[in-house]
Amino acid sequence: MMASEKITYLDNNATTAIDPAVLEAMRPYLEKYFANPSSGYRFGMQARRAVDRARERMAAMIDCEPGPVTSRTSTIRVRFAESSTSPRLGSR
Repeated sequence: MMASEKITYLDNNATTAIDPAVLEAMRPYLEKYFANPSSGYRFGMQARRAVDRARERMAAMIDCEPGPVTSRTSTIRVRFAESSTSPRLGSR
């Protein structure tokens, strides 16, 4: 594909682009602080704290209790978009 060609990606069930703000928030854990959050060593515990903080932030955005994410992404998007206290999701 030529760099000047404009494309419209329609297969978001397979994958989707990462929002730049999400990428920046994740960058330290992708490049420097990656570890198994289920492990008992120091780096793993740091990763666990990061996962827990992310769950708390996500729960606050969609007005629910933090915990393991078991919902489908589309359900989370709908609940987030319907929240009166959360910003609306941008379109891509």
